[in-house]
Amino acid sequence: MKSHLAVPILWQQKVVGALSFRSNQNDAFDVDDQETAERIAVQVAAGIVVLRTHREAVADAKVRSTLAELGRDASSSGSIERLGEYVSEALRSYLEYDRISISSYDSEKQILNNRYLHDRSDGSVTANEIGQPVSSKDSVRGLAVEERVLVVVGPDDIEDLSTNYPGIQALIEKGTSRGIVVPMTVEDRVIGVVSVMGSESIDHTALEVDLVQQVVDQIAPVFSSFLLQDELKMEIERGALLASISRTVSSGLSIDEVFDSFADELQKIVPYDRLAIGDWFIDQNI
Repeated sequence: MKSHLAVPILWQQKVVGALSFRSNQNDAFDVDDQETAERIAVQVAAGIVVLRTHREAVADAKVRSTLAELGRDASSSGSIERLGEYVSEALRSYLEYDRISISSYDSEKQILNNRYLHDRSDGSVTANEIGQPVSSKDSVRGLAVEERVLVVVGPDDIEDLSTNYPGIQALIEKGTSRGIVVPMTVEDRVIGVVSVMGSESIDHTALEVDLVQQVVDQIAPVFSSFLLQDELKMEIERGALLASISRTVSSGLSIDEVFDSFADELQKIVPYDRLAIGDWFIDQNI
């Protein structure tokens, strides 16, 4: 194209679009053409604003409907795994992603624990990464929970992030180029983090970021409830095992049989590879 004429479309002194004309002829447009284009831009401005407002209203209504449905599903999900599936389904219509994880966070130990993980790159839920505690240090998820900030990763800065947060390098090697990482809070306490990662070569839109934040806010109370249920279940199991250990130790078995059985029971609540039990004789100071 040898000639180009472009004028902005303005509405209330804000640019809402542009008119662009091109021609294969040299010097195809003159001042009159420019004035005509500007008048056309004035005429179409209102229509563009109406269409944009309608489009945004439809999109907003769709998001509200999705969040309402997610709220109903989350409340009756029954498990963290099912809750994660509902989150995956809710986001699928709005943004491209390859991997979603929902992790709990222990602020005292600075530990993250994947409670749900879905990898769409091979269409599977990666079970071997679920329930494995990892340090929150040196990871983007750790940055989100420790600083209580929403982190948006784009194609232009993900390589730089890997320098300070080497934990993301494994995802980069799988093709990850962007992501949204949102801390999950309940009553001003960080209980977990949701990470949505993808391989698209464009930045996330403000709508996508806001949607993920709203989804996280929606599921946070339910996720907190599941964590409390898990803690209560563990306490009950721990109490039962301690009672069993007490009965074992006080039984009439030989010392070797007592400690063998004791060790088997203890390993259920204290993971270990080697256990040593020694006597302390105070009178003999040994």
